[in-house]
Amino acid sequence: MNNRYIPLSTEIENAVGPAIADAIYKAFTLGAEQTERQLYLARHRQAWRKMVVTEALPVLQSMEPDAASNAARVAIRLLRWRLLGLEAPETRRERRLHFVYAVIQTWWAMNKSDTATISDAILSLLRSCPGLRPRRNEPYTDATELVFLKMALKRFWRGVDDVLGALGQTPSEQRRTAETLLRHIAAVEESFPPLHVLHRGVWFDRATLEFLLAHRL
Repeated sequence: MNNRYIPLSTEIENAVGPAIADAIYKAFTLGAEQTERQLYLARHRQAWRKMVVTEALPVLQSMEPDAASNAARVAIRLLRWRLLGLEAPETRRERRLHFVYAVIQTWWAMNKSDTATISDAILSLLRSCPGLRPRRNEPYTDATELVFLKMALKRFWRGVDDVLGALGQTPSEQRRTAETLLRHIAAVEESFPPLHVLHRGVWFDRATLEFLLAHRL
């Protein structure tokens, strides 16, 4: 049976129960941008379904019910942020993770056509995305660009440390976990490209894992 026609709310409730389904619903719909979110959801329905069913539900199903309700709010907020781009991360750590994700995606895209460094990717984002700049109220000019870059690099590497912490306590454990997640992504991407995997509250994709394995592990 083609489940495209089953309401996603019903599919979620059947998988994880009404309490978590309610938490997911609230996490998605609460906020000032509710109408705009629903419009985006209608346009990206299949992408949203794939992300929820293949990424969020397996994680939530593996948790105890008491923990899963709160995890649902976090997981769906991050899914919504990644898919719809309609709200900012809520904590400093989430902002760092958001910045790391944006930098690595930019670096990955730039390296498809040329050789780029992390600094090149950060500069590209600083120039094109004012919301990602440190000290957003200060003028961004040629004279201040180097200062902004140094601050952004510091934020990036602190965020990378956050990401590594989610992989494990030691470098060897981090590397083993990264390799395991990468193998899982490679196996699943044949059917569901591109894939992100939620591990200990952090989303991992192929670009992030390959960057970490090449440059930090």
